[in-house]
Amino acid sequence: MIGDMIKLMRIESGISQTELAKEVGIAQNSLSEIEHNKRPPKFETVCKIAEICEYEILFTDKNNNLAYDTCGKLLKSIDIIRK
Repeated sequence: MIGDMIKLMRIESGISQTELAKEVGIAQNSLSEIEHNKRPPKFETVCKIAEICEYEILFTDKNNNLAYDTCGKLLKSIDIIRK
């Protein structure tokens, strides 16, 4: 789920929940709820988190096994990639 991925990005980047929440502009308890999949994040929040943690967001087309970045560029890999 998206919350699990956000938590993984944050931990892999060595950033605390408090630090990340402050940088993103949300409350720490909101980030905690997102990471525990208790509330869905806004798309803008996910983009900010990915940028801060230095990850890229990929959109996949499961029917065609294709992946696109946030600019619509077709990618060859559908894994989450670190910048």
